[in-house]
Amino acid sequence: MPAPIAPILVSMAPDTVTVEPCIGTDVYGAVSYGDPANYRTRCIGRNRVVFDQDGKERLSGATVVFFGEYGLTTYDRYTLPLRFSAEPNDPSNLEARQPQCLAVDRETDENGAHHTTVYFSVARLRGY
Repeated sequence: MPAPIAPILVSMAPDTVTVEPCIGTDVYGAVSYGDPANYRTRCIGRNRVVFDQDGKERLSGATVVFFGEYGLTTYDRYTLPLRFSAEPNDPSNLEARQPQCLAVDRETDENGAHHTTVYFSVARLRGY
């Protein structure tokens, strides 16, 4: 587990994203997820073309920056903040808040990995 977010970066991480790590699939292809964990992040609603895990160009409508290296993958289940919901007054509707993860980039410098950027399929951003 990485060190806590540097104090200077805390103001850049106003959002909370819940991540449930993929722990496997059964013989029918149903995915099993581990215990959820909440992370402080920066969520950005911006269209951008990214390459998915198969090398295909895809349109990403949401970008989330995790300040740290957490071993995130495209198979994990992510729950974005409420403003990504098609029904912001109904937090139980998770469909829009759990878009498909397209790609995960690990950003490094001379000291090693310091943040992870995760790109999601087009989501309807609310609240901006």
